Amino acid sequence: MKLIFTFIVLSFICFSEYAAQAQDDLWNKAVNISEKNKNYRAINLVLFVDDLKKDLTVNSSQQIYQKLRQGKEIKYDTVKVIKDGKDVTEEALKKRNSDKNRKSFLEDNDIFDKKVQDKITYSKSGSENINSIICSVYNYNFDKNDKEKYAGKAWINKENGNPVKVEYTMSPLPMGLKEILIKYNYETKKDKTYLKTIFAQGEASFLLFKKIFRMKAELKDHKNL
Repeated sequence: MKLIFTFIVLSFICFSEYAAQAQDDLWNKAVNISEKNKNYRAINLVLFVDDLKKDLTVNSSQQIYQKLRQGKEIKYDTVKVIKDGKDVTEEALKKRNSDKNRKSFLEDNDIFDKKVQDKITYSKSGSENINSIICSVYNYNFDKNDKEKYAGKAWINKENGNPVKVEYTMSPLPMGLKEILIKYNYETKKDKTYLKTIFAQGEASFLLFKKIFRMKAELKDHKNL
C-alpha cells in the first residue's frame, strides 16, 4: 500500500512538471512565431476614432489613414483625416506636428517579442474557444520599464502556438485617462501570423470635462520589409 501511494505521489509530481513544461513550450512557440514574422508588417493602417455619448452612441467620428514610413523604427505617417464626413487633413496634420509628446495606443507592446521575455511573467488560467480555435489562456504581467507596466490576458492556439488574441490595460494610466482596455487580434494565413486589428475603449477626464472614446485600427497590405 505504501509503495502504491509513493508511486501515485511521484506520478503526480512528474505530471505537474510535464504540464508546466508543456505550458512553457506553447508560450515559447508563440514567441518563436512572432520572431519569425517580425518583419511582416502592415503597409497601410486605418484608424477609426469615435467620441461616445454616455449611452455609448456615437457623438463624433474620425477616420485616420496612415502609411508606413520605412526606416530603423516602425512609424506610420498620417496621409488623410476625415472627421464627420469632412476632409480635415491639413488642420489635423498641423495639430499633430505641433504635439511632439503625443503618444499612440498603437505603440509596439508585443508580449511575444523575444527581446522582452525577461520582463514578462505569466501563468496558464484555462482554455477558451475563439472563433472555433481552441486556445490556452494566460494571465500575464509585462514590466516594460520603471514607468510602464501592463497586465492582461493572452490566447494562444493550442494546436500550433499561433497568437490569437491579447487584451491588456496599463498602470499607471497616462494623465487624464481614467480607464482603458486594449485588444490585439491576430490572423494567420498560410505560414504568416500577423497583427490584424487593434481595439481600444476607455474614458478620459480633464477637470469637469469627461470623454468616452472608442478606437479601432485595421492593419492592411502586409508584406515582408
